[in-house]
Amino acid sequence: MTISRLALFGLCAALSSCAVSLCDNDPSDPRCDQNIVPVDTLQVTPTRIATAGTHVTVRLGKSTGTVVLRQGSKQLDVGALSDGVLEVHITQAMLAQGGISRGEAKLVISRPSKADETASVRIYVEPTFDSAIFYDTKPDGETPEGVIVKPSGNLWGFQSFPRGAGRAQHFIEYQLSAGMLVSRGPSFGNYNLAAWTDSPARAVFSGKRLIAFSRDLFAGADAIQLDTCGLSPELCSPLSVTPDFTKVLGLATDSSGTMLAVQSDQDVYLYRTSDQSPIDRRQQVQGGSAVSGQMVALGDLNGDGSIDLVTVASSGGSVFLGQQGGGVSLDAAWSTKLSGALSGSIPTAVTMADIDLDGLDDVIVASGTSLQIVYPLASGTFTVSTPLSGLDSADSISVGPVDGQLSSGPDIAISSKTAQRIAVIVNQSTF
Repeated sequence: MTISRLALFGLCAALSSCAVSLCDNDPSDPRCDQNIVPVDTLQVTPTRIATAGTHVTVRLGKSTGTVVLRQGSKQLDVGALSDGVLEVHITQAMLAQGGISRGEAKLVISRPSKADETASVRIYVEPTFDSAIFYDTKPDGETPEGVIVKPSGNLWGFQSFPRGAGRAQHFIEYQLSAGMLVSRGPSFGNYNLAAWTDSPARAVFSGKRLIAFSRDLFAGADAIQLDTCGLSPELCSPLSVTPDFTKVLGLATDSSGTMLAVQSDQDVYLYRTSDQSPIDRRQQVQGGSAVSGQMVALGDLNGDGSIDLVTVASSGGSVFLGQQGGGVSLDAAWSTKLSGALSGSIPTAVTMADIDLDGLDDVIVASGTSLQIVYPLASGTFTVSTPLSGLDSADSISVGPVDGQLSSGPDIAISSKTAQRIAVIVNQSTF
């Protein structure tokens, strides 16, 4: 005899001897997962909440209690625990209602007769990237040595070109126009940096200045010419600085331009910059050593306000966390987790910037023909984006408002000497 589910409900109700459980009704409910042992420790999954909305699971033993999301003096009532679990979809409208914006927030559990439990979460903007837009420099007789996004929009290509028996370097400005990347010609009055044959050369922002490091053949094979370039008016002039390194194999500044990292053929050199010089006070790098093919990037991975140093090579990644007294120190746990997050392909370029606008700097790595964004989590782990199509062997990455839209997420500019191309990947996400 077959008994329908409805008849079974009626029989159980009449006899009061059986009941249809929560898990019979909804086996997907997280309280029905027999592999999870309730523990009296707050667990929140995920710890990144997109401004467009995210489904969040909160667990805390078998407790009951209220759940709120706090950000400073602002608060959003999220729900209540049932048997230690809350499943909730935190929507964009809910965040707006509570006045919760991007950045760090706290998820707080309040229970009767117990102290509050708190977990850190990050509110972020999900990046939305267009397909890459390319510009070929080969027909112009130019080779891009690097690319730099201007703070107000557009970008400069730091490029080499034939001049007599050797080559010289200058800046070419590019802008987006009608969905195309077009050249606006030389900047800085076509200021020619030193001729060279031993690549690579590099240029970075240091505060509101542009600093160019170029090979100076007239002063010796390992000599480096430093030029500082003002943005208004666009003018470059030599710097009277004597660096304590030789070949420049990698160069990076943090977003504020207060720190400068140089990867030479011997080691990583870290400096605090000043208005007087981009190479001011030397900072200590503890626990690290030069690795063949290594590249450097600077940013704040953990949100503590100190600048961290990241290096990547074919052997993996290393994280040097900033110290309050200055300098950086190798962190083995973060390094292992970063190495595990990298794709395994040989990296060709790296930079750091806050792509998802959550207040933490992300690691952008080029390898092969693609880019990946590695997002840090408060726990010292990482989550990795879907690869973005880029350039073959991209060797320079710069992040900023290429399209001039300061109310959208930062764009990504890349260049490749191998491909002799520059490309821009526009971020359409708004906030």
